Amino acid sequence: RPFISEERKGEQVGWWTFKDAARNSLLDGFRSVTQLGLHNVSFIDIGDFHELICSFPLLESLIFGLLHPTSEYN
Repeated sequence: RPFISEERKGEQVGWWTFKDAARNSLLDGFRSVTQLGLHNVSFIDIGDFHELICSFPLLESLIFGLLHPTSEYN
């Protein structure tokens, strides 16, 4: 089941803009996710990507496409 509704697709969300309480609340909701698709995403650094992916302990399938590579890959 998609996390974002059709009318909200295309909106940008900056993971780094969330306060700790908001991040923790979202991360708690991620615990049962088994499939994840991220498209046109970018991260400030690899640490943010790692934190996000590690928040899905039951994740079995990941598909993603970076909007542009992080500076750590350049």
